[in-house]
Amino acid sequence: MDWASILPAAITGVVGLAGIGGALWEGKRTREAASRALQSSLEAAAENLASSAKAEDMRAYVAEKRRIYAAFNGAIERVWFVVTSSQDFATDPGRSNYNNAMTALWSAYYEVSLIAPSAIEGSARVLINALKDFGAARLQDREADQPRGFDNKRKRLVDDMRTNLKEYGPLREEAASTVGKTLVPDVSAEAGSVQETS
Repeated sequence: MDWASILPAAITGVVGLAGIGGALWEGKRTREAASRALQSSLEAAAENLASSAKAEDMRAYVAEKRRIYAAFNGAIERVWFVVTSSQDFATDPGRSNYNNAMTALWSAYYEVSLIAPSAIEGSARVLINALKDFGAARLQDREADQPRGFDNKRKRLVDDMRTNLKEYGPLREEAASTVGKTLVPDVSAEAGSVQETS
């Protein structure tokens, strides 16, 4: 046997086997790393999805709360309009308008009472009772004075609602700047020009 010819072939075989073994080992490491990366990616995606769903739920909750608060304030305005109008609400259609407005107000109040903190719910109840008493006073005397401090109580309630909704900043300040201004422009018949009334 000639070792000189067998030894290089054996060495080549061993090196070939080591190369195959190394390739298999490297392949296994690559698959494990890819599996860990995939698992990490899936966990991050699941966490992002859960976070996104939670954020969407919070947006929907705040939007529903905003709708309820707006409906309540609209109902207050409707009752105020009926009570301060020149309609006689001791007889129909004034009585019907007053009853419908009060029913809508109480309905809106009960929605507020379900979602609002107790301070807001209490302030809302105080306003309703003031409007109810004002309506009763106007039923007896159409010249009865409006409830003392009603506008300030209402403003505080709206501010508390905005705070509860976490709505403040430039848009809040812009909206506040419109209070007391007529939002419908005055159209001059002479020149056809539009002038803003204040």
